[in-house]
Amino acid sequence: MKYLVIISVMVLLCSCTKEKKNMEKKPNVVVVLIDNQGYFELSRNGHQIVQTPRIDKLASQAVNFTDFNAPPFCSPSRAALLTGRYALRAGIHNTVGGVSILHKNETTTADLLKKEGYSTSIFGKWHLGSSYPYSPKYRGFEEVFVHGGGGVSQLGDYFGNNHINATYEHNGEYEKSKGFSTDVLFDQAIKYMDGKKDNQDPFFCYISTPAVHFPTNRHPVTTERLLKRGAEDNEYLALYSMIENVDDNVGKLLDYLEKT
Repeated sequence: MKYLVIISVMVLLCSCTKEKKNMEKKPNVVVVLIDNQGYFELSRNGHQIVQTPRIDKLASQAVNFTDFNAPPFCSPSRAALLTGRYALRAGIHNTVGGVSILHKNETTTADLLKKEGYSTSIFGKWHLGSSYPYSPKYRGFEEVFVHGGGGVSQLGDYFGNNHINATYEHNGEYEKSKGFSTDVLFDQAIKYMDGKKDNQDPFFCYISTPAVHFPTNRHPVTTERLLKRGAEDNEYLALYSMIENVDDNVGKLLDYLEKT
């Protein structure tokens, strides 16, 4: 499968193209946006505890943008990523109080790619408006699998949600999930991509994780791995486990793309 992968981690952006031959065929595009992760919370950037081998490897094969300005909040950074414009021009400068809603006249990446014949999808966090005409289905996305509000468990999200066994909105209907949020979202995204692999039309897949935003919940597999490596059982362990789980899923995604 020919693809372009972009991973945005706060102020880290990594891109990777499979092969440059046959570029007359439009490449599939996958964007992974990790919420609230710090620049140094990657082993490639010197973290003493967290290990992120799959993101590190991708970065070593990619173009890395490490010297640029980025908004410091969720909604502004998303608006800038999806429109290519300074967030204030899109009407966004914070995450609450009505100033986290993408102006209805803005054009998103999904809008543009849809016009070019792409199938478009979003999995995870939107945080740019939840009602008409601001929700994802009105902003160019055909397949929508998202949680409500700005973060899991926040006002606007399904009551009682956390990162484990959460309820998502799937194309307008509530759908109960089983498992950790990051695992669920990457699995849903891969399922979507798998359904497109025999289709001649290219796809745009936007995976926007609610991790590593609070609430921090320990991922059972990566928590055990961290403890076996000698990590302290303290207030940061849940955060570290969530970051390593994101890295595992980036690896799963890359393995799937290479295989197909």
